[in-house]
Amino acid sequence: MFCILDGLALATVSKNIIENQGEIVVVSHSILAIVSAVITESHLAYYQAIRLGTENRKVFY
Repeated sequence: MFCILDGLALATVSKNIIENQGEIVVVSHSILAIVSAVITESHLAYYQAIRLGTENRKVFY
């Protein structure tokens, strides 16, 4: 799922039907907002991308 900071999903790619897509968009928006705040507060403006990952999922910023 590709989201923007406004909380909108731009595109979704999934093998399964996602029933709670709205909830996923909201959580993705929150994660992107947190990452954006961390970058701003840490003065990491020169970073091109940041990746957050778990065992089977990844979030890129």
